[in-house]
Amino acid sequence: MIEHSRRVSLTGALLLNGLLAAAVLWASGEGEPALVYSIAGLGAILLVWQGVLWWQHFRRGRPLYTDVRIIASHYFQGFTQGSHYVYLGLYYAPVYEYVPLVLVQLVFAYLFDMLLAWSRGRTWSMGFGPFPIIGSINLFLWFKPEVFFCQLLMVAVAFLTKEFIRWNRDGRSRHIFNPSAIVLSLAGFFLIATDSLAATTGVNLVNSYEFPPSFFEFMFLFGLMVQVLFRTTQVTLGAVLALTVIFFGAESLLGAPFSHRIFHINVFLGLNLLATDPATSPGSKTGKFLFGLTWGTAIVGTYMLLRAFGEVSYYDKIFPVLLVNLLVPTFERVAARIDAKVDVLIPWAAAGAFFRSRFLHIGAYVLLFISILPNLKGPAQEAYFDYPYSPDSRPIQETEVLRANARDFCIRYPEACEPWGILDEVRNHSDFSGSLFAGRWQVQIGESWETVLNLTVQSGHAVGEFSGNRGGDSIEGDLALHETVVVGTWTELPEGLTPKLGGVFHARLRREGQEHGSGDPGLWLSQGSQGEKRFLMTFGEKRPSPRRPEPGS
Repeated sequence: MIEHSRRVSLTGALLLNGLLAAAVLWASGEGEPALVYSIAGLGAILLVWQGVLWWQHFRRGRPLYTDVRIIASHYFQGFTQGSHYVYLGLYYAPVYEYVPLVLVQLVFAYLFDMLLAWSRGRTWSMGFGPFPIIGSINLFLWFKPEVFFCQLLMVAVAFLTKEFIRWNRDGRSRHIFNPSAIVLSLAGFFLIATDSLAATTGVNLVNSYEFPPSFFEFMFLFGLMVQVLFRTTQVTLGAVLALTVIFFGAESLLGAPFSHRIFHINVFLGLNLLATDPATSPGSKTGKFLFGLTWGTAIVGTYMLLRAFGEVSYYDKIFPVLLVNLLVPTFERVAARIDAKVDVLIPWAAAGAFFRSRFLHIGAYVLLFISILPNLKGPAQEAYFDYPYSPDSRPIQETEVLRANARDFCIRYPEACEPWGILDEVRNHSDFSGSLFAGRWQVQIGESWETVLNLTVQSGHAVGEFSGNRGGDSIEGDLALHETVVVGTWTELPEGLTPKLGGVFHARLRREGQEHGSGDPGLWLSQGSQGEKRFLMTFGEKRPSPRRPEPGS
């Protein structure tokens, strides 16, 4: 048995080290020196740590045992989180681009978890345990590649807190805090204190959850599967109920709501996937419900506190998790008293069983979500799509432009953005990438806006035809939406618009019938010395950076 365990340990260690070395080679090919230093530097520390443990094993007989332990909740949570990545990536390309870095974190997590277990004299249980931790962290926070070591440090701290911050509950040693929540909270405190949020793409990631039209329904359905299988419905039900009551209660007392909708979609993501960990929540149904009620109430309090201090409300659903984790024993004691009172008030066994039935709780949660979904989806289009994406008022960011694209998609296909409009979304998804660009654009030639470019987009391919006083032919190209550009060629252009040979020309555009805004697209045109005729349509007044495809390149 020991020899078998040793073979498993050696094989697992060699495989993980090989994968980490492959990650370093991949990072080298990406041309990001800081990314290479992050992975190679922390990988070297793990390699030294392994060397010490293996030396102690072979020279002093230190046991390094490994077993395989598959826990259903771990791989199912990993599957659920992965499904969220897949769906979000259909509307926000950086998600797919970041996947290799998520895989690097997984390899790092397995190695760190293995070495920590052996250093503590435990058998390392190899399974899917790192998946939900890495999945939860990356659904809420990405550090940029140039400081990727911070992302790996978050992973290490998550496992350290799980190992060392523990208490005895119900006769067993358990970790106190949800590993993902505590490390996200610590990172949040640090980023706020040092004003370093720019080192992350966290805000862009949170904004991107607005893009998929049916993400609320998607989260609800996948979250419901987790709740049914692992009996966590009461947590989400309590939190959603608290947020709903506070929203409508404040509206009744103040005469107007304090926010545009009951809660933001990334809050709902947290309610479904962040703090429903059975190990860090109460065991009883009543205790879970109290846990959720307190969490939902604390989210509102944290939101208002952050806004009062002029901070982004990004962490409003994360910080309170630590509080409710600490209050778990209190929830259990209060729940026991409530259950005893219920037994007195409802002496009939059948009635008591019905009151505690998880299917009753699931039904109540389903009805509550269906009733508030119009509020969650409707006002969001107004609250999050109406402010200008202009360099004069706020910087044009990738997510600002893509949010405008989501707005235009909802205008063109309103049924796809209505509650339960999933089928309409699927039917029209191929047009999503072109919604921002498609339509009739007036082109400025001199002082005149009489020339019109009618741009149609289908399945990522754009075709534009000119009309108006000055005539002209057409342009044609493909979308690179995550760069917010259309790149292609032109055949013949209206008089006054054609660039000189070997030169680049810029024309301003505006939606037909509207005033020109600094956030409207610009049309960059070039005619190369070899006769190449290229165009690039991009948002903003400034010429695209060299990283983007340049006309004539």
